[in-house]
Amino acid sequence: MCTDKESPHQPPAIAVGDLDGDMEIEVVVGGNPYLYIWDYQGNELQQISVSGLKVYSIAPVLADIDDDNDIEIVIASNNGKIYAYDYDGTEVPFFPLKTDDVFWTSPCIADIDNDGKSELLAGNYSGTMYVWETEGDPSKIEWSCYRNNAHNTGVYNGSMTLSGTLTHDEYWIESAFVVGDVIVPSGITLTIDNSCRVYLTGNATLSIEDGATLILKNWSRIQGICSENSIEVYGDILISNNVIFTAPDGESWGGLYLLKTSATITMNNVTFERGSIFCESRFLVINNSDFTNTGIV
Repeated sequence: MCTDKESPHQPPAIAVGDLDGDMEIEVVVGGNPYLYIWDYQGNELQQISVSGLKVYSIAPVLADIDDDNDIEIVIASNNGKIYAYDYDGTEVPFFPLKTDDVFWTSPCIADIDNDGKSELLAGNYSGTMYVWETEGDPSKIEWSCYRNNAHNTGVYNGSMTLSGTLTHDEYWIESAFVVGDVIVPSGITLTIDNSCRVYLTGNATLSIEDGATLILKNWSRIQGICSENSIEVYGDILISNNVIFTAPDGESWGGLYLLKTSATITMNNVTFERGSIFCESRFLVINNSDFTNTGIV
């Protein structure tokens, strides 16, 4: 991979994420004056010409900013502008954003006021911090800032467990691709953090045994791809607001099995698509939730 001429002391900063929904990551880098996109094998997919773009060590942000179910590419420039493009090279309406001084740092995107929409943040050379409201879905953030997270790890799947039995409490803060069965045994708690995406791939299942706990925080998202994918809960499950259970368009998944007979489970503002809920629990309370192609048994 290479971009245009960059100083070796100021190399371009990368962003990675699933731009096209194929469950494979793409790599995005800003140059002068192009945005470059490669697949995970290094094959160039797209080269977007951006008039006036000039970046040094500024990473793109990859996130939905217009509520269209797609991931957009957002990048700040040394000319004082912030650009945004769709994966196919189409400029997002109302961009570029213009400010009063140059940018030397990457923007950031997050739902900072907990209103269910992402905000875009950027600070320029003059010390001015800008915050713009977007229509973006905060559960659809692939790369949120320079090096991707508040821990500055630069890791796409920072807390990923691929398969097997957990041996201690785990707190998943970023996307996790589960390629084999994951078992949460008695005494262990698995917490899936705000805006974390969990992909159940192949025939993988997530099983919460009796005495174990699964905590799904606000805006976390579970996606299966086939009827063998399921979440089986024999222990406790705590579901926060705006959790999303889904499958890709045209697909369906096995669904959510609530198997603890003594439990009382509440779902508020949950989105459940293309799968079923199998409930043996004593009480299942559902408020203000959206169900599409879903059965409750």
